[in-house]
Amino acid sequence: MTRLIFDPVFPLPLILGGGILLLILSCYFGAKLSAGLPTAKRVVLLLLRSLGICLLLLLLLQPSQLVPEAPQMIDDVTWIGIDTSKSMLQKDADGKTRIDAAIDLLREEILLPSQVDATRPALRFFGFDEQTEWTKKPEDLVAEGSSTRIHDVLTEAAGSANSSARTKAIFLLTDGHDFQLVSPARTGFASRSRRIPIYAVPFGSAGNVRDAATRISGYPPLAYVKQKARIQAAIRLIGCKFEELECQLLRSGRLMETKRIDTDQKQQVFVDFDVIEEEVGQYEYEIRTVPLNNESDTKNNSAITYLNVVDQQINVLLLEADPYWDTTFLQRSLRANEKFNIVAFIQYADSRVHCITNKKRQLEPVLPMTAADFSKYDVVILGRKINDLLDPPQLKALESYVREKKGTVVFSRGTALTEDEKPLGIEPVVWGDSLGVGGTLQASRAGNAAAPFALLTNTHDVPNVIDAFNMLSTKSLASNMAGLQEASGVNPLQGFVHRRVGQGQVLAIGVTGMWRWAINKNSDGSATFFDRFWDQLLLWLLSSRDVLSDEQFVMRINSANILYGNKIYFRVLCRDEMAPKGRISISVQSDRKEKANLSLAFKKVGMPLTTEWLPPVEGKYTAIASFPNGKKGKLQFIVYRENAEETEVAVDTLFLKRICNSSGGELLAASELNKRIRTDGSEHRGVETKHQKRTLWDRRLFFYMIGIIFGLEWFLRRRVGLC
Repeated sequence: MTRLIFDPVFPLPLILGGGILLLILSCYFGAKLSAGLPTAKRVVLLLLRSLGICLLLLLLLQPSQLVPEAPQMIDDVTWIGIDTSKSMLQKDADGKTRIDAAIDLLREEILLPSQVDATRPALRFFGFDEQTEWTKKPEDLVAEGSSTRIHDVLTEAAGSANSSARTKAIFLLTDGHDFQLVSPARTGFASRSRRIPIYAVPFGSAGNVRDAATRISGYPPLAYVKQKARIQAAIRLIGCKFEELECQLLRSGRLMETKRIDTDQKQQVFVDFDVIEEEVGQYEYEIRTVPLNNESDTKNNSAITYLNVVDQQINVLLLEADPYWDTTFLQRSLRANEKFNIVAFIQYADSRVHCITNKKRQLEPVLPMTAADFSKYDVVILGRKINDLLDPPQLKALESYVREKKGTVVFSRGTALTEDEKPLGIEPVVWGDSLGVGGTLQASRAGNAAAPFALLTNTHDVPNVIDAFNMLSTKSLASNMAGLQEASGVNPLQGFVHRRVGQGQVLAIGVTGMWRWAINKNSDGSATFFDRFWDQLLLWLLSSRDVLSDEQFVMRINSANILYGNKIYFRVLCRDEMAPKGRISISVQSDRKEKANLSLAFKKVGMPLTTEWLPPVEGKYTAIASFPNGKKGKLQFIVYRENAEETEVAVDTLFLKRICNSSGGELLAASELNKRIRTDGSEHRGVETKHQKRTLWDRRLFFYMIGIIFGLEWFLRRRVGLC
């Protein structure tokens, strides 16, 4: 049976309201202009005009016709998913592994393919971890997945049926671990929108697993001779409530300090140690947690990092012509930090420029005029409206400082120039107006590999920033290191964007209100989070430069701690302006055996050499570079693995319950599985009739009628003398 439907071009109230208004105006002006005509002629003109308007309104409603197609036979099927991640190998289900307990449940309930006859529901099986494995023999599934991505798995299972089958329900046999970090409500509602309820049977226990996994969470990429450097570790706790942990700091295997940490009811605690080195060099530090009684895995109780110690101060130039709390707190923080020698030029409302420095000088510093003047500084930090401080030649010199003098520039508050000025050519991002929204800064995947942005991930209760700038465009090869997650929950905005420009580098910051980090009530008093963040940010930016070494050749790496599966990046710099001839080889060794030999050749004058390498296994590595002048450079790094599937193994029934309830299903006990499959998952073979939409508004007759009616109305008006 066919039926008529409408698909309006505009909202229906707008079309009807506009049509009624047009009819009223048409009647009013038509009656006024044809006042001298006989009544019959006036009525004919009015009817023609009204009929034409009604046809136009009907055209905007886009009438169509639903025509039934040939009926199709549809089968309803039920999917049963078995978790195959490594956490299912835990033996806490009556002495069995969790996956064996799940298979035994299917066998006891006569649900395996070899047991199901034609009178039972149409069941289909799949194993899941980070991906989905469709199978006809669930007995052959092996728990070897290194992660679990339940949202992707359920989305794929819900859309897996072809046109002749329809998914009736999905049943999961799992311990509830998920590392995709998608809201369970979002996953459940996605299935609910397809009318597919999700049911789950949890396997495992919550209290039999004890583990304290230690990993480095905060470390300075560079430290300074005879100055404190802080090394921090995060300890992830499972089954360790109200216990006392003993944490040790070791330097090259030698015990240096011990601290005791109360776990309370926390799932993660932090421990930090302050260290001081008397000489330049690279030093190995290890933070170790003494094993607990009956701990499930003691291999993850220690973490190693390498501290690079130098002895030169960092020269910083700060320019600000629109003072704000962020740059005010920043210049105060850098003045109090012995690593930095800061010169700040601040312009106030009365156009006076005030110079601030943390050293007593015989002569007052002056604003740089040339690229050579700027190159006296290791990093230049720009506030707002700096074109009030620097003229066009000075701005051009600043760009040359980055491109040709290996300079580092930080745009600390969006665009550095006034709104009517074109952005500097070295800016990686073109910022727009303020968005008027604040939120939490979150490190990106690239940012988590850098010490300053890892602080955002590993520090609790970091205050939100106040505002962010709208990003109009970004240049190629720019890396987003951290983004702003708005309080409203919308997609993250880019907040810290890093990019290499010529021989130098730039960092653009698109958020404001970081000064709140300097008055955080949770600070320990010795150094606020604001101080530690900017300290590590500037050290990270300068860790790849050769200015902190007196050697002709310098080798740098992106981090001393590399997560397994990520690449390590090597960077070799030459202090001389002219690149020498020859090649540089880097030998990567582990356990006194060479694992790789990388070869680099100078291609362009003044440009650094870069290469990358993917470590095959976790462990300690040593990189030895052979330079053309006969000298060698040596750096150490460690590759570590985070195997959460084998450490975070407590069953998560709350997560499963939220998915099930939001999808229209429920969390089941093992004894309820068979009954629920028979009711909500029962097979149904029926007829489904589909309809095809055929448009009516685009027929020739429709347009001919509109043209004829308006043409006739125009012709009659001409005949009676109305133009």
